[in-house]
Amino acid sequence: MYFRTKFIKGTPLVQLVESYRNNEGQPRQRVLASLGDAQVPEGEKKRIVKALEDHLRGAQGLFDSELSAEGAAWVTRIAGLLGRSKAAKPLTGATVDGVLVDKVQTSEGVQLGPQLVALQGWKELGLSRLLEEMGLTVSQIATAQLMVSNRLIEPLSEWALIDWAERTALPEILGIRVTKTTKDRLYHVSDTLLGHRKSIEEKLRAHEADLFSLSRSVILYDVTNTHFEGIAKKNPKARHGKNKQHRNDCRQVAVGMAFDEYGLPLAHEVFEGNIADTKTLEVVLNRLEVPEEGLKPVVILDAGFASAANIALLKERGYSYLVNITRGSRAKYAEVFEKESFEVLPGRVKEEMIEVRKIDDPQDPGSHLLLCRSAQRRLKVSVISTTSAQSRHICRSVGV
Repeated sequence: MYFRTKFIKGTPLVQLVESYRNNEGQPRQRVLASLGDAQVPEGEKKRIVKALEDHLRGAQGLFDSELSAEGAAWVTRIAGLLGRSKAAKPLTGATVDGVLVDKVQTSEGVQLGPQLVALQGWKELGLSRLLEEMGLTVSQIATAQLMVSNRLIEPLSEWALIDWAERTALPEILGIRVTKTTKDRLYHVSDTLLGHRKSIEEKLRAHEADLFSLSRSVILYDVTNTHFEGIAKKNPKARHGKNKQHRNDCRQVAVGMAFDEYGLPLAHEVFEGNIADTKTLEVVLNRLEVPEEGLKPVVILDAGFASAANIALLKERGYSYLVNITRGSRAKYAEVFEKESFEVLPGRVKEEMIEVRKIDDPQDPGSHLLLCRSAQRRLKVSVISTTSAQSRHICRSVGV
């Protein structure tokens, strides 16, 4: 409800009006009471309306005590008029905090919850200040917030992101609007962020460690690849190589990612599509060569990285490492698996039991082999094979 003043032949007519929707869902207004040229206190109109609404639904008015004597008199007078008016209908029904639940209607709703979480994370990491130091404008920073929020909540292409943004509260919160005609702004901001990638990752690593009080002791590193349906003519790193999705007909790039033991990304690097995995490790180690208080994290790698050059590199730089050796090498230790005693790792149920044994590596003095037997692996082998089989896993380690 609200007060409206109309002028009829120069004479003011004060009306109490209610908004509603008809059966077709169209917005309409109806006059609940005509008050002639009544001098309703201008500064109290909203409080008078709220007190009237409370009165009609039979609730104790929260605003009654804030009304002046004149305002309270108007509430009593108008309530009397509404009681005699056929247009006035008492507001009844289930209420929650004074709101009639069955009368609530919504339209053009937008998503807000996940976006607030993403924006709070952005704030805690100090990303706006960081990008401002790198020379990005206010508009570019807001656009970056929009894009990062989308990647966290519902990753989409830049084109699809525009429609997604309109279904959220982000454009209003960030004070930006991206349309199909301005989609190139998204690509420009992406290119700008890419140009500052190394600095952003370095500062984020430090900020995350401080924010969460982390003492990182593990680096997990692996490489994957992603291919292009087109020829990627303008991408100098797009090459034909062994594709992990078996799309060797397509050009691709390789992507190396390093994580800590908490699952937080430390750095990433994009390589030529035909690069050997073994040649990527040194590049990433160079990016991460800032040990915290002299701590050298344990580098955990798959068997594909266990080249002699990489093992020598890790030793030279003082890293401890854990590398899964190739499947074919495990047969040499079959007798140890069968006859030697293993230590059961605590805290696991029988179906997930893991047993380990550390032995010296006969082929690499100073290194060790960590032999592992797992119930899950044993179950998998027994399903595949009709004969009884012992599960075998071996990792080569040093300094662990």
